[in-house]
Amino acid sequence: MIVKFSLCTQAAAPCVCYRLVARSPPCTLKQRLFYWIPTTILLLFMAGSAVMYFTHSEMAAAAFTQLGYPVYSMYFNAIAKILGGIAIVAPVPRVLKEWEYAGYLYIMLLALQAVSMTMSGIPWTMFVFIAIWAWAYIAFRKRAV
Repeated sequence: MIVKFSLCTQAAAPCVCYRLVARSPPCTLKQRLFYWIPTTILLLFMAGSAVMYFTHSEMAAAAFTQLGYPVYSMYFNAIAKILGGIAIVAPVPRVLKEWEYAGYLYIMLLALQAVSMTMSGIPWTMFVFIAIWAWAYIAFRKRAV
């Protein structure tokens, strides 16, 4: 909350009016970079995979089949990723952005589970993307408060 002082001229005698303005203070460049760098990386990853689902559908369909998912879920996943990216950058209510971050985490955790169940080895790249998600979400929470 920011307290604004103004000279009230509508009263019989001039007085100083105090009012609370529900506006957060402006962000510094460091705070903006702390928010936009991981958010951009996360959006590029999600939007890039969604575009790949539509353009290289045979390769993506083979990967989804190998992971044990039906092929039609690939298109639902792509649309959810694109709509989530729009929700991050668009001026929408904070609750919708919270749901979007939760949806992205849900998508990544399902992918981690599917990869770890069907392939040998540890999927380290998935942990990197979950760490990027965590960085972006923490930056969002700090920025939104």
